[in-house]
Amino acid sequence: MMRRTLENRNAQTKQLQTAVSNVEKHFGELCQIFAAYVRKTARLRDKADLLVNEINAYAATETPHLKLGLMNFADEFAKLQDYRQAENLKWKFQFSKNRISIKKIELIIAIHANLKSNHKNVEFLS
Repeated sequence: MMRRTLENRNAQTKQLQTAVSNVEKHFGELCQIFAAYVRKTARLRDKADLLVNEINAYAATETPHLKLGLMNFADEFAKLQDYRQAENLKWKFQFSKNRISIKKIELIIAIHANLKSNHKNVEFLS
């Protein structure tokens, strides 16, 4: 029974090591893809800026009430795009960072438990 428990711990440790290794292996690729995504969203942001500028240009040709409404809309639209982009990138980065940290901590705990168990088994057999 003790042997089965030890085998289970070893299997769990190996599984955690594999998981951490996979995250570390793919993290570089994820960073490159996120960088490409940021560049693409930057182009989207540029289009949003062009739209805001065009709305402001149109607003300049209209009556005072419509001008004020269009300018307020353009301002709020620009704020919304800024906020949306910042939240999206923040969430994706935090998710990746937290997952790696959790996996490393789980691995350290499993290795420590495994070493402690192996040490007790050696003392028991001696």
